[in-house]
Amino acid sequence: MTGQIVRADGIVLGEEKGEAVAVHLQDADLRRHVLIVAPSGVGSRELLAQALSQQIERGGAILVFDGDSDTAILNSIASACRKHSRQQDLLVVKPHDPDLSNTYNVILSSDVEAAVAQALTTVPEAEDNDGVRHNREEIRRGLSIIVSALKRAGLAYTFLDLSLFIIKPESLQDLLVSLEQVAPDSAETTALSTWLDPFRKDGVIDPLPLKQRMGGIAGRLYMFASGKLGKVLNTYAPEVDVRRALDESKVIYMDVPGSAQHLVATALREMIYLDVAGALADRSRDVGGVPPIIVFNGAASCDRALANRLLAQGRSMGISTWLRVASMGDLAKKSAVLAEVVLANTGSQIVFNLEGSDESLLFAGSLGREVTGGGSNETSDPVVSCPDDLHDLASREFVLLSPDARARRGFAPRVGDGQEVFTREQLNRGHGTPRDGADRFTRTSMA
Repeated sequence: MTGQIVRADGIVLGEEKGEAVAVHLQDADLRRHVLIVAPSGVGSRELLAQALSQQIERGGAILVFDGDSDTAILNSIASACRKHSRQQDLLVVKPHDPDLSNTYNVILSSDVEAAVAQALTTVPEAEDNDGVRHNREEIRRGLSIIVSALKRAGLAYTFLDLSLFIIKPESLQDLLVSLEQVAPDSAETTALSTWLDPFRKDGVIDPLPLKQRMGGIAGRLYMFASGKLGKVLNTYAPEVDVRRALDESKVIYMDVPGSAQHLVATALREMIYLDVAGALADRSRDVGGVPPIIVFNGAASCDRALANRLLAQGRSMGISTWLRVASMGDLAKKSAVLAEVVLANTGSQIVFNLEGSDESLLFAGSLGREVTGGGSNETSDPVVSCPDDLHDLASREFVLLSPDARARRGFAPRVGDGQEVFTREQLNRGHGTPRDGADRFTRTSMA
């Protein structure tokens, strides 16, 4: 593709071989979701980059979960935002690289149940016995009471605050005193007072039994409040608010490395997905216009619960879900059920040169469906007649498959090598909304 073709009613994927005929998806197709399978990545990265560039030009919202930490994807998104004068809409979350990240308080906008679930991602579920389950329930109850009290008081909070409330129980007493003044008869005030009573000794809260009851959660939460993570997550005025960003058609890139098995990385990914799930719950219907695009880049980025929800309900919410994976086998290793759900619920499947007959056979049901002519005399003239044809595609060549439409061959666009590298100077800073926070009790200094 020598020049980018843009359609107001959809996304252009590429061009047919030897012809200036666009292979494109209309907005109605986008709402039925898109799967990209490309073992080598050649062509698929360019196709995705150009698709997102068109979405940016159309003024649409984007949310990318990058499980491969692919800097080329971020660079291309940033370049497209500059090209189409949307620099102010770009938001970047790189939790382990605060110099290249906007601030993002992942638990601030969550309701009580979701915030507690996010905090509990830090507690491994490896053991399954009565003692472990009881301990988790004690932690859940304590966090629920604390978060409910903070929300009743109208105060923002961070991981640091939640950690310090447990480490320094006098801060909980101060919170209780404040609640007794502003909401003396509230359920939250009663719950906090009742929960703290067993820990009192001579009228003062004894920190030792409180810490024992909370099972080390304070230390686990503190890991997200210190170091590089703390620079991104500890704020009462986050620059990234997923709910507002979707409503305002922002362009969000989230680095969620999927290969990292460290507890912190795994827990943070789950926290982010829970926050996004909450944002989507608030967006229960299609609001019209250009459908937002949510991308899972890499099999490791595909969260089963969130992807299942998007694939099942995204159409009614007016959201287009894209999944880009090296192979369906990679996705099946993460979750066989998820792989089946993806195949069954993606209306457009873009396949580059596949490896192995097992992969190609998965797409056999959509092959041989190109139709020429019209009416009752239509004849089959397939672009791909058998699964083996999917092993013999040229560089950048893809096949677009759909369960209820003809297959089409196309070539992904070429992207030049002169792409600028995203830098910290391009961050859209300082637009978070300041709020009163729990630091008045925990004695932290928070922006």
